[in-house]
Amino acid sequence: MDLPRQAAEQDHTLALCACGSAYYHGHGTKIDKQKAFEYYDRATQSHPKYATSLHATPRHDTTP
Repeated sequence: MDLPRQAAEQDHTLALCACGSAYYHGHGTKIDKQKAFEYYDRATQSHPKYATSLHATPRHDTTP
């Protein structure tokens, strides 16, 4: 996950989305919903076009 993370550090929108997804689903890393939200949020700030689709992504685990 180093390459997407390096690109995300430079606010590359697709890399931010990829990192968010990786943390959300635990692909190549531990599941961390807070980090996923932070990456998704940065993606929407760097490219508002993604805001609509990313806002449909659950941000917090609502499991009781």
